Order: sequence, then structure tokens, then C-alpha cells
Amino acid sequence: MPKKKHLLSKQARNYLIFGLMIATVTGLTLYFLLKEDPMAVWNTLCQANILPVLAIVGLVIGMIFVEGCVLTVITRMYNKKYHVGHGTVNGLIGSFFSNVTPFASGGQFVQVYTFTRQGVKAANAASILVMHFIVYQSVLLIYALVSFFAGFKTISAIGNVKLLGLEFTPIILSIVGFIINSFTILSLFFLAFCRPLHRLILNGGINILAKIHLIKNPEKKRTNLMAQVASFRIEFKRLITNYKVLILVFLLFVVKLTLLYSIPYFAGMASGANMEGKYFDSLFSSSYLAMITSFIPIPGGSGGAEWGFQTLFLNIYGGSQTITSASNILWRGLSYYMLTLIGGLCFAFYRGKPKVNTEKIADTQTFKDLDLTPFIHRSHSYELLEKRYAKMDEKYSEKNKAKLLTSEEIEKSFENLNEQLSEANEHVIDNDEDEELVSDGKKYLKIVMEETKSIEESSTDEEIENAIEEDRKKLEEAKLKKQMKKEKKKDSEE
Repeated sequence: MPKKKHLLSKQARNYLIFGLMIATVTGLTLYFLLKEDPMAVWNTLCQANILPVLAIVGLVIGMIFVEGCVLTVITRMYNKKYHVGHGTVNGLIGSFFSNVTPFASGGQFVQVYTFTRQGVKAANAASILVMHFIVYQSVLLIYALVSFFAGFKTISAIGNVKLLGLEFTPIILSIVGFIINSFTILSLFFLAFCRPLHRLILNGGINILAKIHLIKNPEKKRTNLMAQVASFRIEFKRLITNYKVLILVFLLFVVKLTLLYSIPYFAGMASGANMEGKYFDSLFSSSYLAMITSFIPIPGGSGGAEWGFQTLFLNIYGGSQTITSASNILWRGLSYYMLTLIGGLCFAFYRGKPKVNTEKIADTQTFKDLDLTPFIHRSHSYELLEKRYAKMDEKYSEKNKAKLLTSEEIEKSFENLNEQLSEANEHVIDNDEDEELVSDGKKYLKIVMEETKSIEESSTDEEIENAIEEDRKKLEEAKLKKQMKKEKKKDSEE
């Protein structure tokens, strides 16, 4: 029997499921926030002070701009023509897909695609996002560590809370989130720079997991982890070498998180809470909240984010459930839903550079097994993007009445041009000036063809490829030594 053809692609169905999940959890969350006294919360929102609300909008816009600056600063290491407008749009599109996928896992692969539509090579785009990940994760953890000690008194004053029949302190959840986030980046550091541990995990660790059937394809997993660790090591070294970029990006991320964590303070002001002298309490509580929501698998941490906010900020807002619920809606509505909406509009209307060759993107060998894995390995992961951009490219071509040449047509064009130059050399040359003109034409044609070939073949990062190959050789040497020891021991026993 023929396979049933689905109206939607697998990726489109996934996003539809994620969207329904967000809508369902949001509805339940609103019920949770409004169930005590919905009219009181509604009246508080209607009477909200407009200036703090505008301040929140300004903070969100500031976050968008700072993220654009971060991407621009890093990208200019590879492409000097990349500007803040490109970075801002790319950041917004990444935010949209991160906000609608579990664990923010969908943002990076779409950002790589967007980079390629902005004139950045896929290999460089992957490198940029690895650097972005390293610095952002580091700033997030440092900020959380400072907040943990500076705001411990405020958070510990909350006491125990109940959830699903369990009673515990919110500090526990924050510590769990901190450990998970720390493990992500620290494990990469150890694997990247501790060679013995690297070889132990790649050989023994993966083999054990394969034997207990936790890994289906050990060789593929080994290759992916090898590439991930190699790319992490090299991008970290590049960051250290470009210390000015590292410092600037670090400071920009501090600014971005400060803007994000300041929103609950102004949300409380807008709802009528007395926030005098409570800015830092609000700032540190927001950092705690970020750690709590980081391990919630629902897109955007929906449900958990609102519950955590209600728990952490009730005391800061003077114990009023109404003010806390109204502030919660303002905070979440403007910092998450408004940002997601803007990002979605950017994705819907941003065209970028038409006709990107995604076959080359699929060859990129960086940042494996993290958020870029689905983009790099499976073409269906960007099927939705291809369809969406193909329609825009078609409209653009019709509007400008310009036919985009295929690779074969370009090659044929070069051949025709070469033939014409040859004919000109044989029949048209009447003087030294013509001969020099034809000679220059041939020289420049050769340069153009070499550059074209270079562009076609430059979709992978040579340094990372060499590092992966070096790691692979060392693993093979370790396996060979182990095998020789076994054989030697077996011979001696015989």
C-alpha cells in the first residue's frame, strides 16, 4: 500500500504541536493567575501606570538591540560588511524559534540558515553561534552565582512552597537549574581540554552506553561528540585570541541580562506595588527564576515561569496576590509573548539574500549534538524554511523580472566568455593595446573562476576538520595500543 501523504511536513507538524502546547499551558496559567479574583486583576491591569509599562517596552527593545550588537561583533570577525540590522533581525528570528521549541532548541539552526541569507558562510555561522553559546552560558552562570549569594536572604525569606503535594524551598530548584546549566558548559570544557577524559568518554563511555542500549549508533554518536568537542575547543581559543571581542561580548551580555532581569521591577511599579529600595531584590530574584525555568521542557518554560514568578515575587510585591498576578501578566506578556510576536513577524517578512545552497550547509561539521544537530544532519529540519523562502524568492524574481542563473548556466557562461576571448585573441587583435586587453581579460577570468570554486568549497571549517581528524587518529592509536596489550597478555598466558 502506498504511504499516506501528510498535508504538513514533519517539521511543520512539530511546530504546530509546540504552538498548541504553548496555547494550552498559557490558558491554564491564566486560569491559575486569575482564579482568586479575576476582576481585581483585570482592574489592576487597566489602571496600570503607563510610564513603567513604556519602560518595560524600552527594556525589551534594548534587549533586542543588544543581542543584535552581540551577533554583529562576533560576525565581523568573519564578515566586515555585516551590520547591526542583520544581527538584530537574526537575533529576533532566533528568539522566535527558541521561544516556541522545548529547551530553546530550535533557535540556532534557523539562525545558521538566516546567516547564510545574510552573506555569511555556513561554517562561519556555526562558529559564531558556538562563540555566542560559550560567552552567554558563562555570563548566565556568573550572574546566577552572584545573585545566589547577594540575594540569598531575600529568597530564603520566602520559606517552603507546595507543588504537586510536595513541600520544598525554591532555592532547591534554583540550585538544580544552576547545576544543569553548569554541567552543559563545564562538561564541554573538560572534554575539550582534558585529553584523557576525552578519550575515555569517546571510547569506554560510549561503548558502555551502546551495550546497555542507550545509544543506537555508537560510531555516529562518537563522531558527533568528537566534532562538538573539537569545535568548542577551537572557538574558545579563537575567543581568547580575540580578547577585545570576548570582553565586549561579555559586557554586552551582562547588559542584556540586566535589562531582562529588570522587567519585573517595572512590572511591579506599573501594578501599584511599593518598589522603593527593592530593585536589587527584584534583579536577583529574576536571576533565580531564570535558573528555575531553564530545565522546564515546555517551550518558553510556559507554566513553570509563571508559577516561579508568583512564588518568588509575592513577598517583594508586598504579599498582594492581585498585584503579583497583574505584574506576572505584564512581565510575561511583554518579555516573552511580545518578543515572540516580533520575532515571528521578522521571520515572516524578512527575505535576505535569495537562493541559498542548503546542500552546502548540510556539510558543515561544527557544533554537533547541541542545538545545531537537526539543522546540520537532516535536510527535513529546514524544509519549512526552504518552502517559506522559496515563495519569497519567486515573488522577488517576478517583481524584478530577473532570472537567477543555475550553477550549470554560470559554468556555461564562463565557457562562452572564454571562447570569445580566445577568438578575440586569434582574430581581433590589431595592436598591442588589444593584446594587453585580452590578456588582462583572461587573467581576471581565471581569478573569478578560482574565487567561485573557493566559495563553493568553503562551507566547512578547515581548522575544525583538522582537529576532528587529529582526535580520530588519537582514538585509533589508543584502540590499537589497547588491542596490542590484550594480545600480549594473551600470548604470555599461553
